[in-house]
Amino acid sequence: IGNADACMTIAQTSTKDNCYLELAGDLQQKGICEKISTSSVRDTCYHSVALAIDDWQYCLNIRAVNLSLRNNCLDTIGSTLSITDACNAISGDIAKGKCFGKVSARVVNTTLCNQVLIRDTEDAIQAHEGRDACWNQLASSASDTGFCSNIFNPSLRTSCVG
Repeated sequence: IGNADACMTIAQTSTKDNCYLELAGDLQQKGICEKISTSSVRDTCYHSVALAIDDWQYCLNIRAVNLSLRNNCLDTIGSTLSITDACNAISGDIAKGKCFGKVSARVVNTTLCNQVLIRDTEDAIQAHEGRDACWNQLASSASDTGFCSNIFNPSLRTSCVG
């Protein structure tokens, strides 16, 4: 099926939604995802179109209830295209930190991990989770254990392998 009009004629919702999903992916067009009735299928559509057109902001259309899919979308585009704004939009300190670590390795900018915020909490190890994840990811991606010394958490620093 090659156009949205053909999908519209399908009576069964799931078949119609899958038609739109496939069409949006093939044509790499954002507006087609909006025609999908089922929320989870629409989220999958947003994900596939965002990745196809390298638009991290389109990932934000994925519902918060589908957070892992949204984070995956943001991480994939952010780390592949070295877009720190996409990394910043990721929910969760560790996931955000890993994205920054991948970007740091890609652009060879070792100061990016210092941009990952330290959370305001009494538990210092938890406060540094995001930044530690960044340094750990950078050490791994760059195959350089020298970055491990920047990790705050002693057990993570010890297990850090470049």
